[in-house]
Amino acid sequence: MNDEEKLWRFFHLGTLVGIYRPGSRQIEDSDADVIRRLIENGQCIKIIEYMRRASQKCLKFYPIAYALALCARDKRKKVSKLAYEALPDICRKPTQLFRFLSFCRTRFNCRGWPRSHRKAIAAWYTENQQYRNNPRKLALHVTKYKRRHKLYQKRVIKACHPKPPDETFRYIFRFVTKGIGKADKINADEKDFEIVKGYISAVNSIKKKHKREEMEDIIEAIHKWKVPWEVIPTKQLKEPEIWRALLHQKMPMTAMIRNLGRMSRLELFKPKSREEQIVCSRLRTVDSLESTHPIQILGAFAAYIRGRGLRNDSMHTWEVNREIERALLDSYHLSSARHSERMQSKVLIAIDVKMEMDFHTLGIPSMSCKEAAIALSLLFGSIFEVETISFYKSARTVSLDQPSGELFDTDFSDNHSDHGETNYSVPFRYAEEKKFEILLLLTDTLEPKEIKKIRRSFRKMKQSNTARYKKCVVVCFKNSRPASEPGNNSMLDVVGVDEHAVEVIKDFIQDYQKEMRDITGGQNIVYDG
Repeated sequence: MNDEEKLWRFFHLGTLVGIYRPGSRQIEDSDADVIRRLIENGQCIKIIEYMRRASQKCLKFYPIAYALALCARDKRKKVSKLAYEALPDICRKPTQLFRFLSFCRTRFNCRGWPRSHRKAIAAWYTENQQYRNNPRKLALHVTKYKRRHKLYQKRVIKACHPKPPDETFRYIFRFVTKGIGKADKINADEKDFEIVKGYISAVNSIKKKHKREEMEDIIEAIHKWKVPWEVIPTKQLKEPEIWRALLHQKMPMTAMIRNLGRMSRLELFKPKSREEQIVCSRLRTVDSLESTHPIQILGAFAAYIRGRGLRNDSMHTWEVNREIERALLDSYHLSSARHSERMQSKVLIAIDVKMEMDFHTLGIPSMSCKEAAIALSLLFGSIFEVETISFYKSARTVSLDQPSGELFDTDFSDNHSDHGETNYSVPFRYAEEKKFEILLLLTDTLEPKEIKKIRRSFRKMKQSNTARYKKCVVVCFKNSRPASEPGNNSMLDVVGVDEHAVEVIKDFIQDYQKEMRDITGGQNIVYDG
């Protein structure tokens, strides 16, 4: 495995093993040896610049945070300085900063904060342009992200001793470290100060209100100060008026689509209502979808049209609003157009009809295996030249229309026998006959004997002179062992699906080593392991 391959796997998969899983996983120190080696070869600037770009892409953040911590705690002052200078650009939210700090503490023995470390974290709060230009955003972040990755805002701010540039920042730091009583002793005539003080006072007051008769005060605070739903007591989130107020104050898109079922259960979306219009308007506004991935919208669509939550009981059911259903589909089209830069690769998507179609998917539990398979077929169909087949003993072409209310009713098992074991050589033979470059195999889970069949079929196809496709991606929607052989850079395993998985697959299909080659210098040196 060469350095380009190792670097790509580290940043995209979080491991040198060729398997992607949703969520975080333990990073082995040996996985980052390639980064240490590149730093020693003078590639530190290129690595940090790549992390700047990667932090703005749809990639998992924890490998980036680990690599940044590795650079920051390097004994060479030049490397450490560059890493700390890049900290505000790479870690844009407290949750990302805390992930970085967690790695510094647990993996790089930074328990007592040295001066350079303390100074850089203090500067993240006081010199960060997103906060200097808008102190209210800092107030929002310290109240919304009070605790992440076993770290608290209070402890972090106390440890780094930030010097506030003005009284507004002093008020925020005093509130976090000593409470609202001590903070209110600070006074200033600045406009930002009054806004921040009013917002923090409202948030502090909301947390103490748990009675129904206090709901009006919370609603007033939501309208006046636009407080996020994360700071509202859980008991009050059962009230429809609270969600109505949050909806009117432009909830973040991801939070809104995740809570459509809850708000429908609370009867907010009556036909022709103002709430229905707000949701439909936002779903059809391109700018609102900037940070929302198409598969997140399809996941929300699948969950909403089901009319019930994951708990199969009468307490978690709702009546589906057809206008919102149509708006979700329109939203998918808009989001897909933003994320679908057309590429030339020819991709065969093969769906195993014997998988448990109704079982929920790892990463997006609101989607069943069948819904996830259809979603991936649609997404990649808008990017690549795609043909979708279902297979068991033989292959059958699947025709998927554009998303509609009946989309997830597609029956993959038509014309397939119900007896015997799945023949996993079928999609490989089909790919060879039709001269596909990429095979994307979708199933739920794989047994050891099935893994052997896939490996054997892929090896056979790679040895064939007529085989044009170069790579194979095996997607298992439930837990499974990897189908790819160790060190095989032509195969990728994906266990579970989320927005990051889609981007990883897309990057793997393309020349994913190209950007890595720019970092390594293209020497293409192969190391053992």
